[in-house]
Amino acid sequence: MTTTPQQAHQWMWAAHEALRSGRTREAAQVYARAVEVFAAAADRAGEGEARANLGQALLALGHHDAARTELSSALALAQLTDSAPLEAAVASALGALHLDHGDPAAAAPLLQRALVLAEAGGVRQRAGGARLGLASLHRDRGELDLAAALVAVAQGDAAATWDERLGFAAEAARAGLDLEEGDARSALARWVALAGRTRGPEEEAARWSGLGSARLAVLVVEGGSVEPSRDALEAAWQGFADLQDPLGTAACRRRLVVVEALLGDRDEASSHLLEARALVGAHPVQRAALAVAEGHLAVLDRQAALRRGDVEALTNAELRLADALAAATPWERRSARVRGARRLLVAHAPVRSEG
Repeated sequence: MTTTPQQAHQWMWAAHEALRSGRTREAAQVYARAVEVFAAAADRAGEGEARANLGQALLALGHHDAARTELSSALALAQLTDSAPLEAAVASALGALHLDHGDPAAAAPLLQRALVLAEAGGVRQRAGGARLGLASLHRDRGELDLAAALVAVAQGDAAATWDERLGFAAEAARAGLDLEEGDARSALARWVALAGRTRGPEEEAARWSGLGSARLAVLVVEGGSVEPSRDALEAAWQGFADLQDPLGTAACRRRLVVVEALLGDRDEASSHLLEARALVGAHPVQRAALAVAEGHLAVLDRQAALRRGDVEALTNAELRLADALAAATPWERRSARVRGARRLLVAHAPVRSEG
């Protein structure tokens, strides 16, 4: 019996629910079946929607090359069928993917196009989401005033439409800007205030991750107890693992490298680093951030070498620390994530003169 496009649309509703519930792999399989049905029926609009959904599910699973292929096909189909809402959504997702991989030049026209289409559509929630995507571009470029202006308008969009998800995303973006501006205390206060405002498991995992990151930034500069940061990051790690999100999981474990290094537990820090490496694969920005995180192990080794008076081990640790700091250099104008990792390392590393 031939499956009809109408049945494929029903499948996609079920897949949406699976995706919201964290059953990402199941959702991806259903979207892929829907793509086949729509393609066989020459239903270009349905195929574009299914490919867009499949691309998002593949992104969540960490299959970025496959996601890029599906989203690029969905964008072409959206333009072919003159579907402005779908084109805006796909342009935003594809732009965010390029940005995540440290390619702001490729991301910029897509994110700008998404905002133009969203504003033309007159739906403030969509326009607010597009503004946040473009704000991420400016944040990665270090253009913080432009990013802050876009986030402020998005916060207004959320307030005017009573959109809780957009409000959460806008406040999370503002907290990220606080960290980028060096105000970890403000970022921490924002994440604390977001307690109880999550609508789903993705937001809850993001909240724990943001809370742990802000606590960690405060801790590295001001000192204090490591446990609150560790507890938040471990909660985020579990949340992303439940969602089958490898990159979210890896990001948490990368920050836990810093936590364990601050505690002086080299073995635990090394374990987190190895597991994170296995999760990120060839992702360029994540690999660069991990290379910087590895510098925290070099800091511990340098401290141990100083105590022992081991000149050879000290030299080796210094070279590894220099390599870790250098790993961030190509990303200084391309990724706020790698810049943030470098700031944590610089704050943790003892001054050179003690050798």
